[in-house]
Amino acid sequence: MPGISRQSGMPRLEPLQRLCSAAPFFGAAINSDQRGADLSPTATRHNSDVDRTQGRLPARLSAWAVFLLLGQAVAPAVAQEPSPPATPQSEALSQGPVSPDSADRIRASLERPPAKGPTDAVDVIEFPFKVVLFPLALVGYGISALLDVAVRPPSSGGLGKVYRDMVEWGLTPAIGGLGERSGTGGALRLNKFNPLFIEAGWTLRGWQLYRGGFFGNWGNTSVEFAGGWYRQNSLLFWGFGPESPDAGRSEYRWDQSFLTMTGNVPFGEKVRLDVGVGFERNDVGVRAGPLEFVPVFGEGVTKFAQANANLVFDFSYMKKFQPRGVRFGIGGAGFVGSEDTPTQFWRFSGLGEGYVPINDRQQLALRALVDMMRGNDAGHIPFMYLSSIGGTYVLRSYNTDRFRDRDRVALTAEWRYEVWRDLHERSRIEGFVFWDEATVARNLDDIEEFRSSVGLGARFIFGFRVRAVTFLAFGAEGARFTFSFTTVQF
Repeated sequence: MPGISRQSGMPRLEPLQRLCSAAPFFGAAINSDQRGADLSPTATRHNSDVDRTQGRLPARLSAWAVFLLLGQAVAPAVAQEPSPPATPQSEALSQGPVSPDSADRIRASLERPPAKGPTDAVDVIEFPFKVVLFPLALVGYGISALLDVAVRPPSSGGLGKVYRDMVEWGLTPAIGGLGERSGTGGALRLNKFNPLFIEAGWTLRGWQLYRGGFFGNWGNTSVEFAGGWYRQNSLLFWGFGPESPDAGRSEYRWDQSFLTMTGNVPFGEKVRLDVGVGFERNDVGVRAGPLEFVPVFGEGVTKFAQANANLVFDFSYMKKFQPRGVRFGIGGAGFVGSEDTPTQFWRFSGLGEGYVPINDRQQLALRALVDMMRGNDAGHIPFMYLSSIGGTYVLRSYNTDRFRDRDRVALTAEWRYEVWRDLHERSRIEGFVFWDEATVARNLDDIEEFRSSVGLGARFIFGFRVRAVTFLAFGAEGARFTFSFTTVQF
């Protein structure tokens, strides 16, 4: 309490003593006020005589008496006011710097808020997530234990040391995929001669990627010149339109040689322009299916010069390990065929994504995607470039690229629940239930109905990046289960 110091457990009224010691000065002022109280000439003369004959001592004594009476009235109240109860915090602080023992006493005495508030609607929605996804939580704790073993300090050895030694030397390994149907594989990137790089990747399904070039980064602006060869194996094609039958499925291989220049230019913190130009040579070979007997445009060798630009408005941010906010973009690309590929076409795209937090562990994620392609004719757009739905990200109960046509509309909503979090590794596992609506058509005006998918799944996020996705989806063509390594964000 202000004005009270503690010594040997007894209060000491230092301010009150200082107040009483100043009483003579206040007494003179009080006496002066008393003399001026009666303004009659007789009273004034009488008071003057009293001052001359008796001095100011009686007035000062009267002032002392007043302050003594005030002291008797105030002092007990001040002295008897209950002081704050002694706590381990106050005792530890009164003894000087906090020691480990006193810190333990302070920590033990802290009042903690209740671990859980009253039940609300969010808890009701959360409960089935906890029950169904409990095995994933156990997987998370197992992953945490494995990471703790693998990512040891270099002196302790382990896989973490091998990885760090490779990266420090200039060779970065990675595990993942090269595309939606690539299967799991591995890749190596040589950065030792930075800004030059060389990288190579292979997957279990025979996908391959070899590329090299130059990468420059100046603040938030980057430029890359690259060339290489890319093989996509075991791709599928069912025909054109939203009603293409499953019986029309064909399998094909797509080899692409390319030379590209890409870069991005930021405009402030929220706006970015991505641009690119290049040349590509495609060699498409059919392995099995109706395409062997009914050729479509795109088979064999085609050559294109292409340019693209995308304007991105990113108002998203990370908070408590969750993406929040919105981001959207618009873009376009043009393809001009060479002399032996007499065609040209354009693509226009729009994408919007938003994240609505429910609490620190739950959120609603929304996405909308629109594509339009125009050219000489639908038949003169190579079939492998057409917009498609089905796969890991769009209409998930259907096979990858199940339906193709010029235009596409896709909508997705997900309710996400964080099952497990490892704060030290900045990693987490989140479960989700989803609803997809999507379709393709020759023109947006021709759209009559959408196809739907519903299901549930989980994402494995390490170092703030999605490393693997698994889900079980249901739609008109049955159920589909998928597990894949990925680095695509949503």
